Amino acid sequence: MNQPLASSALTIDQTPLPDNEFPGIIPTPAPPPPSAAFQGKTNGLIDWSSLRIQKDQPDPMHVEPKPRVSQPSSASGDENPCPQPEGSTQKYLDAYFTYFHHRWTIIHAPTFDDKTHPPVVLSSMCMIGAWLSGTQDSRELAAAMHDRLVAHIVPRLLQASSSDKLQESLSMALCQGSLLNMIYGLYCGVERIISKVVILRNILVAVLREVGFFRPEVSYDNPKSFLPFRMTKLGERQRLAAYLFKVDSYLNIVRGQPAILTAEELHYTLPATFSLHNAAGLDIFETRYSIEPAIRSQTTLCDMVQDAALDAAAPVEGLMLAEDIQLGICALQPRIWHLLVRRTDTPDLSSAIEMDALRRNLESWKRLLIRIPTAQPDASSFSREQHLAMRYYYGTEDQSKDGWQSVVSYRQRSLVYDATMLYHVFSLHLYANIRILSQLAEDARPDNSKAPYEDVNSQAKTRRETYAREWAKAPNSRRALCHAAAALASYNSLSALVNKTIDPISHVALSAGALVVWAFCSFSSHVCEACVPRSQIHSIYAQLPEVELTRWAEIKAEPVLERERETWIEVGGGLATLIGLKLCRCSLDILVSQYYSCLPEGWNVADTIAPGIWKAPDTIMEV
Repeated sequence: MNQPLASSALTIDQTPLPDNEFPGIIPTPAPPPPSAAFQGKTNGLIDWSSLRIQKDQPDPMHVEPKPRVSQPSSASGDENPCPQPEGSTQKYLDAYFTYFHHRWTIIHAPTFDDKTHPPVVLSSMCMIGAWLSGTQDSRELAAAMHDRLVAHIVPRLLQASSSDKLQESLSMALCQGSLLNMIYGLYCGVERIISKVVILRNILVAVLREVGFFRPEVSYDNPKSFLPFRMTKLGERQRLAAYLFKVDSYLNIVRGQPAILTAEELHYTLPATFSLHNAAGLDIFETRYSIEPAIRSQTTLCDMVQDAALDAAAPVEGLMLAEDIQLGICALQPRIWHLLVRRTDTPDLSSAIEMDALRRNLESWKRLLIRIPTAQPDASSFSREQHLAMRYYYGTEDQSKDGWQSVVSYRQRSLVYDATMLYHVFSLHLYANIRILSQLAEDARPDNSKAPYEDVNSQAKTRRETYAREWAKAPNSRRALCHAAAALASYNSLSALVNKTIDPISHVALSAGALVVWAFCSFSSHVCEACVPRSQIHSIYAQLPEVELTRWAEIKAEPVLERERETWIEVGGGLATLIGLKLCRCSLDILVSQYYSCLPEGWNVADTIAPGIWKAPDTIMEV
């Protein structure tokens, strides 16, 4: 379904390496064990001359939990839920670390060892790597592994109780495996699997609440522990909280459901940067720790998103990373859901005030996002001041080899792209009631029969159609169209290789964008030459100027283009076009097919978001 695309906003080193199944991106292999070679004394973070290894002394306050005799312990991540495919493990792990790890930094790469890592996590990593490999066989393998992993994980989660403690009697590996399987569900986009991971999400959140994971009073951090070890353990908890919050937001957007997690529960401070969390060796850890922004360890996730909601100055002004912005945007999902649920055909003052506040919140995050430079620097300019944020995306790559800068730059730019698409998704939901439009698309299905309740359904359908016609005349519809066009243009700017491994929020944005285009074309009064007879009406519309929506697609648009776009949104006028096609009923199938061709094969959640509007491109007749 993906079309080869010439231009690329995420261009990277195009020289394929030997035996590399993913040409165009220098692979980041599964990292080696941390180095233990240190030379000389330092006066920095760690005094190597006094470093000694000794056995931990027993904690007199700690009581070892009694084993459960009647059933296997929920803490165990040691059982092997599904054997690894012979000869393919390393290939799938390479795909995982190259395309997935920088987006979802769940695993502590420097201490990862495929011989000793908990099997439930290792199998989950191979499952995702197999999916990202992209072949039919590897994706079938990933689906089979997912079924076995979920069947392994759920019974063990259900054995947890309030007497358990995360990272002790409840293993972190079990929670990380759960999280990885949820994310896999979003990547594959199969309706059956999405339902399964929604339930898995609910179970994991309930278990973590029961063991006190979201209560700051219960969190324990031993300040006497060796600093790198302590930060690794803390990082596991921080990232579990942050990514679970992000997955919750993604699933709620797809399903149109209220949030399970709230921002108030995110009492953990901002996770360490990707660079520090992936420091392979204590010497490298010390160097990266010395440049780590101190404000990150002083600002909680809750503070960050609440300050943004109050339009306060960003808590990490000047160093808001793309992944932080993603979490900030996700925090708006509960408020948008409440607004859409209570929004009626008749506007009310409170809804208008809340909508304006949400608009300002989204624009605040957008302003922070566009400050991040995304132009790929060459090797000579990589260390200049405007690119210093790149150092927070260093990983385990060998910096003595040519091309390592491309890997680092790719990480940052792909996260900025994900945040941009997330911004478009939330804007589409804010300016178009996706719930109502989705139901209208369901109503329009030829096979949709609701005869037993025909009168009631007819009245509800009439109300929905009235809403859609009024919406199509209002500025909000034109604003939603701009975001739908921007999502399509952003996707089309990527290379074909990057398209296959992007974050699933892009597919959500494309599906919602297609629904907005479908609704506007179906319920607006705009027509084009092919829609009316050769008459006086035809001659009037033929004289109207065309308004190409992709002209304003760039999130960092020039001020002149921004003013031009805002004028059109408020006033309207002209014939709106999308990639040269007029937004009208006669072009509807071709317009929707532009979005359809961007979706990965089998990603049928699109038919849940926008039911019944999709047609295969080869079944559409040209106008």
